[in-house]
Amino acid sequence: MKTNKLAIFFVCCLAAVSMTFMSCSDDDNNDGSLSKTDYQIAFNAVRGDYTGKVYYPVPNDKTGKYDTDSANVSWSIQKDSAMTISNFPVAALGANITDKDAREAIMKVAPQNISCRIIFSHVSPTFFAIYPSSVDLNLNYGDKDHKLKIAFYVSPYISYGQQNAKSGPLYMQIVEGGVYEDGVLHSSWVTQGIPFQFVSSSKL
Repeated sequence: MKTNKLAIFFVCCLAAVSMTFMSCSDDDNNDGSLSKTDYQIAFNAVRGDYTGKVYYPVPNDKTGKYDTDSANVSWSIQKDSAMTISNFPVAALGANITDKDAREAIMKVAPQNISCRIIFSHVSPTFFAIYPSSVDLNLNYGDKDHKLKIAFYVSPYISYGQQNAKSGPLYMQIVEGGVYEDGVLHSSWVTQGIPFQFVSSSKL
């Protein structure tokens, strides 16, 4: 675990995120207000397979502040409306959950893939909204089996991807919003949005 200048940014994100979250919805047909031609230009600008890192805040019980941790990830954009994030550190989703039993159980989960819907809205810089699907887990804690659904915010203002130059890195962010246990939302488990920021290092 390490602390760096991203920790300051994460604190700002944590303070700013206050919008309602939901999991990816196929009913949202917002086209981003681009023409079909511009939409394809935006898509082609970022089309490809990426490797990079995801950065996320982890509470430090000793200092009462946040440290920044990271993990190696990859993601693929091969369709103009879909993206897959591979090897996402699901365990990191548990780090900021207030319920001790659920937190410890989630932090033992291996990395998984996350499917996302994407909608392009700008050509220069290339910008797209990200609608991540929820992470569904079957876990045992407290001597009981539980079905957990970890949902992300789906506002284009806080869950998005952006590339400022054609050959530059692709930056993305998704934000953990809340946890459902056995179909019930526990709003006290995640008291503020938790940002996960991606920075590409290579593109295939």
